Amino acid sequence: MTPSSNPILDGLVVALRALVAAGWEPPFYWAAIGANGSIMGGEYQLGPDDMLIAEVTTRHIVGTGLAVPVNVMFTDTTGRATNVLLRPVAGAPSNEEANP
Repeated sequence: MTPSSNPILDGLVVALRALVAAGWEPPFYWAAIGANGSIMGGEYQLGPDDMLIAEVTTRHIVGTGLAVPVNVMFTDTTGRATNVLLRPVAGAPSNEEANP
């Protein structure tokens, strides 16, 4: 994986790959809460070529977007659930630069 300029997106990609490798079954439903109170939620559906396609179904953005650290809860169709904490990384862009 080539890192993007968005550490939140990079963290989500790593988390989603880990879920697939662990046998989770799409669609995945998710909710994210940033340190600044921004929230987003939605689902990842399986698309062409086994690619996960995101759909944001709800959001409330404070300021410029999700501020790290960001807690993300994932569930799948079998009822499994997990929480992923996306933390700031040394040398990463600031919160304002890290948001979509």
